[in-house]
Amino acid sequence: MEEKWLTFREASQLIGKNPHYLSTLFRIHPEYFERVEVKKIGATRTKVINKDQLEKVELQVKKIGALRKSEVFLRVKHKKNSLVQRLLTFYPKAENI
Repeated sequence: MEEKWLTFREASQLIGKNPHYLSTLFRIHPEYFERVEVKKIGATRTKVINKDQLEKVELQVKKIGALRKSEVFLRVKHKKNSLVQRLLTFYPKAENI
């Protein structure tokens, strides 16, 4: 079976994202690419990724993103008198209008 290698730009477009999505993600969050083989080729050091391993990166992004969202939600939910809580409870409840 022949391995299919894609540049970060091609892979980003394949998953329906901005052409710079994977290169920015690689620069900001290299931990998403820990178990994925990424090669730098040519004089411009173009990064390529195996098409089969692209799904691993997507799953890692979704998994960590969900964990971060729930962590933020729990911090806001349990913090008394937080700005968010005050904004959400600004209007009094209407009773028997």
